[in-house]
Amino acid sequence: MNLILNLSPQLEQYLLQSAQRRGISMEEVTLQMLMGCMQSQEQDLIPSGAVCEVWSPYDAFDAAQTMLEVLTGFKALPGNE
Repeated sequence: MNLILNLSPQLEQYLLQSAQRRGISMEEVTLQMLMGCMQSQEQDLIPSGAVCEVWSPYDAFDAAQTMLEVLTGFKALPGNE
């Protein structure tokens, strides 16, 4: 997929400087920023402190337990309280 962006000169300069500092292309910096924004918005879909039930198909109790352990471990990481 190709995407054409019309950026202000200031934003273009910011992306260029950021890319140079990191030693990567402007395209990579832009993609990283876009992915970061998308990830941030997805995290905002689930309110902080929400309790979510885990559904599992019939006889998949081990899978459900594994998923709960992973989610509990993720929640314990800094910034995911």
